[in-house]
Amino acid sequence: AVVSTQSDKLSREYDTLCVLDCSHITLNQVVFREEKKFQILANYGYNVPPINFVAGNLHQIAKDDIGTMEDWMERYGEEIGEKGGKIMGWYRGPNPALWTSSPELLKEIFIKDAETFIDRPMLDRSDNIPHLINMKGKEWKRARSTLAPTLHRSKDRRKCT
Repeated sequence: AVVSTQSDKLSREYDTLCVLDCSHITLNQVVFREEKKFQILANYGYNVPPINFVAGNLHQIAKDDIGTMEDWMERYGEEIGEKGGKIMGWYRGPNPALWTSSPELLKEIFIKDAETFIDRPMLDRSDNIPHLINMKGKEWKRARSTLAPTLHRSKDRRKCT
């Protein structure tokens, strides 16, 4: 009976070790997958502030979003070159995002390449007022085509004279 008890005890300890080992392997796989997800922007060459594997960078901008983003742009932003301004990456939760201070790059994205960037992620807005940046699909195309003439320089010169 004593041998059987020791054998049972060893069997339970072995089972426990197997479960812990499997849990450890699973946890390592999850962490590896999360780390890989948060390397997307770095793989494309963008500088990114330190991230949290759950919140990305959202936890850092919770108190002062504009101040934090300006600080990040100063610390992590890279000069774009002839377009002027800077660009950097950050994570909205697990989702990669880019932030730029280049009006020329924004003009290229929102005007010249507008068809490519038609649907963007929704922003959380508490005011429920439709904003161009929150619109998608046909609604966005209609609003953009209405606003597009106001974004061209030739129109700006006529307004200022």
